[in-house]
Amino acid sequence: MSKARNIVDELDLILKDTIFKFTEHAIGGKLVVSSVKIPASSLMQVNNDTELKDTIKQTMAKNLVAYMISENLIEFTQKYDPSSQGYELHARCYIAPDSQVKILRTHP
Repeated sequence: MSKARNIVDELDLILKDTIFKFTEHAIGGKLVVSSVKIPASSLMQVNNDTELKDTIKQTMAKNLVAYMISENLIEFTQKYDPSSQGYELHARCYIAPDSQVKILRTHP
């Protein structure tokens, strides 16, 4: 078995322990965070392997979406479209890239 395959197997086990949390913000949404802890030796291997990095990102994103669905953080709606006599299905949630997040801080 290749060294890269061993790292993938190890990361699969680590990613199964992903922790999710969300917080309410008065500024209009929820912040959902997914985080895992990776041993330094594994992270060094990951940093040198673009495919492995992408695999980790894909797995974390899939886990994040599964969590958001299970916690009802994604709103699913349907709308009848008379022109096609079918339905439009929608899924939505509040998200914002880091560059657009504005957090109001208060000091005691």
